[in-house]
Amino acid sequence: MERYLAVQTVSFLWSALLGLTFGLLHDAEACACKAFQVRSLIRAVWDFVLCAAGLGLFVLLLYVRSGGEVEGYILLGCALGLTLWFVGPSRRMRAVLLPIFKALRRGLARLRRGIAKLFEPPRGN
Repeated sequence: MERYLAVQTVSFLWSALLGLTFGLLHDAEACACKAFQVRSLIRAVWDFVLCAAGLGLFVLLLYVRSGGEVEGYILLGCALGLTLWFVGPSRRMRAVLLPIFKALRRGLARLRRGIAKLFEPPRGN
C-alpha cells in the first residue's frame, strides 16, 4: 500500500519522539536506581519492566502509524531519537535528575521515620 510522504514524515517524527522518550526514561531509571541504591536483582527486574513497556509502546506506534507493518523509517526514527538523546541532553539531564531523586530519597526517609515515631510505644513510667 502506498503511503504518502506526509504520513511517513509524521510517523518518522513520532518514532523519533518515542526514541527520545526511551532515552529520558532510561536516564530517569538509572538516576533513581543510583539515588535509592537499588540492588542488582531489583534493578534487573526494573530494566525488564522498562524494556517491556518500551516494546509495547513501539508495537503500539507500529500498529497505529503503519497498520502493524514494520516500516524501515519508523525503526530508523526510533534509533535516531535514542541516539540524539544520548549524544545531546543525556548528561545534563542526569545531572538534574540525580539531585532530585536524592532529595526524594531523603524526604521519604524522613517521612518513614516520622511515621515510625507515631507507632512507637510511649516512654516513661
